[in-house]
Amino acid sequence: MQKPEEIARFLEDLLSAAEIDAVSERWAIVKLLDAGRTQRETRDALGCGIATVTRGQHQLRHGTGGFRQALWLTEAWNGRR
Repeated sequence: MQKPEEIARFLEDLLSAAEIDAVSERWAIVKLLDAGRTQRETRDALGCGIATVTRGQHQLRHGTGGFRQALWLTEAWNGRR
C-alpha cells in the first residue's frame, strides 16, 4: 500500500466503525501535538480526555517512531515535503 486511498480501504475492512473513530481521534491528537499545540489545547479542541492526549504525547515522544513516519508521509502526500 502506497497511497492514502489504499490504506483507507484496508482500514475500513479491518476495523469497526467505533475502532475507526478511536484511531481517528488518536491521529488528530498526534497531529495537533506535533503542530505545537499543548495537551490542554488539544483536549479542548477535540473534546477528549486529558489521559488520552497524554498517551498520545507519550507515544509521539517515546514510541517506536511510527507516528513520526506517518506524519512525514502525510506531509509528503500533501506536497509539503
